[in-house]
Amino acid sequence: SIAMHAGNDLIMPGGEMRALGILQALRKLPPELDERGAVRKIKLLPFAEIYALKWNSFVLSEDGEETVEAPLSEGHLAEERDGLILSDGEPIYTETASRMEMFQNPNTEPLHAPLTVKQASVIRDGHAILYKGRTVFEKTITRGDVERRAVSILHVIRILYEANRKA
Repeated sequence: SIAMHAGNDLIMPGGEMRALGILQALRKLPPELDERGAVRKIKLLPFAEIYALKWNSFVLSEDGEETVEAPLSEGHLAEERDGLILSDGEPIYTETASRMEMFQNPNTEPLHAPLTVKQASVIRDGHAILYKGRTVFEKTITRGDVERRAVSILHVIRILYEANRKA
């Protein structure tokens, strides 16, 4: 969002996380969930096991007053065991190791901090997980900002088109 306010029309390198940052500056985004009821993870680098979890505008919190329900797809089942929330018998992770951690120690597990019963609960007889937390959102880009960038890009395209036509 800072780049857009500075007048930049192109942010490099791009990627899913940069696009997500722009979208989050415009509106609230719920967490993206997978078929197991876990927050979807994306691989940040093709050559390393470095991931990000798509919590988006939602922040997991033991004392959070908001909830997000994550339905599990058919064939998947959640349960509470030993203070953890498991899906298909496997822990659900709430955090990823940072790029720095992964580069400094390649033996670091890419996912850590298993989901606990303090942060979530199993509902609907194991067919959904209810996450506790809060939404963090502060609109930093308005529709006018996006429109100004679009007009700027179109202006450059028109100049290039006219220069090619004359050549």
